[in-house]
Amino acid sequence: MDDMDDLEQYYEILEISSNASINEIKQAFRELAQIWHPDRYAYNPRLQQKAESKFKDINLAYQKLMEHFAESTSDYSSEPFQDESQTSVSDDELSNADFSIQKELEKFVKSLFKLTLKDQQKLESDIKRFSDVFWWKAERLAAVGTPGALTGAIGGPVGIAAILPELWLCERNGTIGAFGIGHLLGCQIDYNLDREIILAIWAGEGSLETSVPSGKVGIKVNNKAASASASRGLMGVVLTSSLIKGSAKFLGKLSAKLVAKAVAKISAKLAAKTGGAAIPVFGAFVSGGVNLWLVQGFLDAAEQYYSAQNMNQAVYLVLNDNELASEL
Repeated sequence: MDDMDDLEQYYEILEISSNASINEIKQAFRELAQIWHPDRYAYNPRLQQKAESKFKDINLAYQKLMEHFAESTSDYSSEPFQDESQTSVSDDELSNADFSIQKELEKFVKSLFKLTLKDQQKLESDIKRFSDVFWWKAERLAAVGTPGALTGAIGGPVGIAAILPELWLCERNGTIGAFGIGHLLGCQIDYNLDREIILAIWAGEGSLETSVPSGKVGIKVNNKAASASASRGLMGVVLTSSLIKGSAKFLGKLSAKLVAKAVAKISAKLAAKTGGAAIPVFGAFVSGGVNLWLVQGFLDAAEQYYSAQNMNQAVYLVLNDNELASEL
C-alpha cells in the first residue's frame, strides 16, 4: 500500500468518491479511524492485526489526499477547492481551526469517562490481559503519542485537520484507561460517580485529603471510618455516594463546573498544538506532547482516586467550591 501513487485508490480506501470535498475527506477519515483503531480489537489478536493494517492504510490515504489538496490549491484560479484552504497555513485557517476546536471541546469533555454498557463489558474482558497498571498506562499512551507525533511532523493542513480526530482518540484512551486502572487495582467501579471525581482531580477542582476542613465540602471516596484525630478536625460537610446520587441538582452543578474548567484547561494546551501544526517536524514534539499530556493527566488522576479507595484510612475529595453543598 505504501507504493500506491494513484489518488483514486486513496479515495477508495476512505470510501468516498474522487470528487469529494475536503470536508468529506476529513469526515471519512474521522469515521474510519474510529472504526478501525487497533485498540477496539485488543480482545482478538487476529482482528487487531487486521485493524492495524487498515488503520495504517487509512492514515496514509488521508495524508496523501491532504498533501495533494495542499499542492493543488496553489493555483487559485482553477482549483475547485480554492475557497476551503491554501498551501500554507494562513491566519484565517488557524482562526477557523481554533473556532472549530472550541466547539468540539465542550462535547469532548462531556464525553469523557462515559462508557456504554457494551463498552464497560468489553473493558472488563480486555483488562484481564493485564496484571500491571504500568503496562496498561503505557499502551494507552503509545496509542495517542505516536499518531500525534506523525501528523505533527507533517504539519500544514494535515496537522491542522488531524487535531480533532486525535482529540477523540485521546478521549477514548483516556476514558478506557482511567476505568481500567480501577479494575486493575481491584476497586468497585461506579461508572457514573467516578467520572465526576476523576475529572475534578484532573481539573484541579478538588484534592484528596484525609479530613475535610471547616467550611469545605468533601466527598468520601472509600468506606473506611475516619480516625479519632481526623474526626475531631472534621468540621466540613461530608457527602457520601448515595447522598450525591440522590441530588440531581448537586450533580448537575458539579458537572457543569467541571466541564467549564476542563474546557479552559484543554483549550490553552490546544492553542499550542494548533500553532505547532503550522510548522512541520517541530509540530511532532508539540502535537505528540499535547496528546501525552492529556491522557497521562487523566490516567494519573484515576490512579490517585482508585489508590485512595484502597487506603487504610478515610479519604475525601475536598472540593474547592464551598457553595456546592447548598444544592443538596
